[in-house]
Amino acid sequence: MPNYQPIPPSAAVHREFTRLYRLAQQQRPGAGDAWNGELYAVDGGAWGQLNRESGAIALSSRHVLPYLSGQTRPEHAHGQAAALRQVLKVATRAGMPSTPAATPQAGGLAVGVVEVRAATDFETFAERAGYPNLPAPPPEAEGAFAATDSLLTQASGLTTSRDALLSELVATPVGQQFDRLANGVVRNRLREEIPYDAARQQAARARLIEPMMHEAWPALPQHHAAAGRQVGEEIRTGLNSAVEALRHEHGHPGGPSAPPPTAPDRSTELEPTPATHDQLRFLTGQPSPARAVSYKPSLGDGARGRGGAPVESPERTPQRGL
Repeated sequence: MPNYQPIPPSAAVHREFTRLYRLAQQQRPGAGDAWNGELYAVDGGAWGQLNRESGAIALSSRHVLPYLSGQTRPEHAHGQAAALRQVLKVATRAGMPSTPAATPQAGGLAVGVVEVRAATDFETFAERAGYPNLPAPPPEAEGAFAATDSLLTQASGLTTSRDALLSELVATPVGQQFDRLANGVVRNRLREEIPYDAARQQAARARLIEPMMHEAWPALPQHHAAAGRQVGEEIRTGLNSAVEALRHEHGHPGGPSAPPPTAPDRSTELEPTPATHDQLRFLTGQPSPARAVSYKPSLGDGARGRGGAPVESPERTPQRGL
C-alpha cells in the first residue's frame, strides 16, 4: 500500500509546487481548479495523483518532489524533466471539469488529452518555470497519446487550429470532449455544407462522433504507440466516410459542379451510415451518439479514495489511497 505523508504549506517544496501548479494552469487554463491546497508525499503508486473527492494532490517522494528545486540541475536533468511532466499533468487533470464520464471511451480520450497537453507545452512550461534546457520526456500513456494526437490533427484546420482545439479540450468536461472534436470537424471540413444552425450542427456532430468512439479507447493508456496509431487510422477511415456522407446529404457531393441541394433525410441524422457502421466495431451497450452530444460528464482519475488522501491517476496501474 502506498504511504502518504502531508507536506506543510510552509515547506519549500510545497511553495515550489504551488508556484509551478499555478503557472501550468495559467499557461493553458482549464475550466476550474480541483486542488484544495493540500499536498502529500507518496511512497509507492503513481508518481502524480489527484483525489477527486478531497481535492488533495500527492507526488512521489522519490521521483518528483526531490527534483522540484527551483532551477535546472544538469546532473539531474532527466529526473527534473520527468518531475515537471508530472506537475504539468496533474495540473491539467485538476483543471478539467469533474463530472461522470459518459463512456469508457471518454476516459481513454481524457488520458490522451492530458498526455498531448503535457507534450505540447512542456518546453515552454519548463522555460517559464525557470528550468531551461531540460530534455522533453516521452509520453507515459503512449497508446492514448498517439490516438489523441491523430484525432486532434483530423479535427483541426484553418478555422480552428490544433492549438485552439487542444485548449478547448483541456477546458471541456471529459464526456463532452468527443463532441468538441466533432465540432472541430464541422467547422474545418463542413463549414460550407453545414452553416451555423444549432439543430443541424448537433445532428452532424452526433454522426461524426460515431466513428470516433472506437472500442479500443479504454485500453489504449496501457498500450504502446503503435496501437494508438492504428486506432487513429481506423478512426480516420470512418470519419472521412462520415464527412463525405454529410456532404452528399447537404447538397455538395463533389464540389462546385454538384447538383442543387435536396432536403436532408431527417430520419437518418442521428444514425450512422451503413459504410461507417461496417468499418468500425463498437462496444455493445454504449450510449448513442446523440447522448454523447448532450450528456455532461468528466474526468476519469482512476479509483477514488476515502477521506483526504489522494488516489492514483489513470496513467499507471491504479492502487487505492488512504
